[in-house]
Amino acid sequence: MLILAMRIKPLALSLLVATTALFSPVLSSVFAEDKSTSLVANGDFEGQGGWALAKAQIVEEDGKHFLRLQATEPNVQIQAHQRITLSGEPKKLTLKFRFRHDTIQAGAQNWHDGRLLVHFKNTAGEILKPDPKPIAFRGSSVEWSEKVVELPVPEASATVEILFGLFQTTSGTLEVDDVTLTPSE
Repeated sequence: MLILAMRIKPLALSLLVATTALFSPVLSSVFAEDKSTSLVANGDFEGQGGWALAKAQIVEEDGKHFLRLQATEPNVQIQAHQRITLSGEPKKLTLKFRFRHDTIQAGAQNWHDGRLLVHFKNTAGEILKPDPKPIAFRGSSVEWSEKVVELPVPEASATVEILFGLFQTTSGTLEVDDVTLTPSE
């Protein structure tokens, strides 16, 4: 009986491993959002790279990483930027992200606040029109919210740039997570 039990355990373990390996991709696609179609690198901030940070940082809370832009002194630029090369000729892109912000107080100019800027550029690096309207963040919204933005892609677009920033604010914190950019068509 002992010999039979010793042979069954490795067999059962082998079957469990094989079954898990076989169904793992299916379960992953059913139970987790497929981020492989996103054009944004490291949009969940769990890995390395993808973003150029200027005084912004990736932080961890409750085991989850996200982007934090925090003005610790007035009139400073704090940014996180990513340039994405476009392939094919997408007509429209969908940008999604989660955000929260706290006590963002505007600076001297109307545009001195928290902002998301998106620029489409041609191969020469020139901004193409129409340029998407910036999304401004002011005041506080301490609960995580999701924003979805439909972006028409101008003809001759070679790249799209996404920039989250605090632009010379008096104070404030902007936090961002789960950034995805996907073709809509």
